[in-house]
Amino acid sequence: MIRLIHRIRRKLMGTGKVRKYLAYAAGEIVLVVIGILIALQINNWNEARKLSSALDSSLWEVREDLIQDTMELNRMIAIRKLDFESQKNVISVLEGNQPLTNTLYADLARVMLRRNVTLIRNGFDLIKEIGLSKLSNISLRNALVVYYNKNQVDVANEVSDDNYEFENVWLPYVREHFREWDFDEIAIPVEDSFILKDTYLLTTLKTNMNNLNGMLNALETAYFSASRLIQSIEAAIHP
Repeated sequence: MIRLIHRIRRKLMGTGKVRKYLAYAAGEIVLVVIGILIALQINNWNEARKLSSALDSSLWEVREDLIQDTMELNRMIAIRKLDFESQKNVISVLEGNQPLTNTLYADLARVMLRRNVTLIRNGFDLIKEIGLSKLSNISLRNALVVYYNKNQVDVANEVSDDNYEFENVWLPYVREHFREWDFDEIAIPVEDSFILKDTYLLTTLKTNMNNLNGMLNALETAYFSASRLIQSIEAAIHP
């Protein structure tokens, strides 16, 4: 094809038909430009297809991460609600100066505990590597940012607060005033009478209820956000 074009061009030049040659040359340039534009368009289509495939793959991984997160959050919400009830029972007994029972010893083993919450963000980090701004679904993009940059962070902060209280407030108290303490199982004081009269313990437990409330709120908010995100991702990938 190229040889034919060159042959025609040489023939026109050789016959002195300049006007026809110029017209032909202009047409040749137009064809070359059109060819380049078509090649660029095909390349753009290929790149867009690759980007779309990479985003879909990353979003699907986010979905799998979120499913694991909802399971972890749901499990921890149930546990923390039991912790909340146990701590409330202990406060009630201490305020009423009631005798300590085996049930109360079990409740004491659940107060002010640290419980780690493991949430995953591998898929979201992949999307960030690709470029979060390349996700055209703005509402989905915003929801991802809220969940990973706020909801997960809020849970992590609550866990950090619980760890601090456990390490610096509760464990030192346990070492001094309990003769038996088994995490989440049983806690038996050295002297029941001291525990019943100790206003420091009662005040500490009451104050810590705010931490428990904060943790539950963070867990529940993250759970609902993750659940909604799963639905949004499924709708975005399979509309």
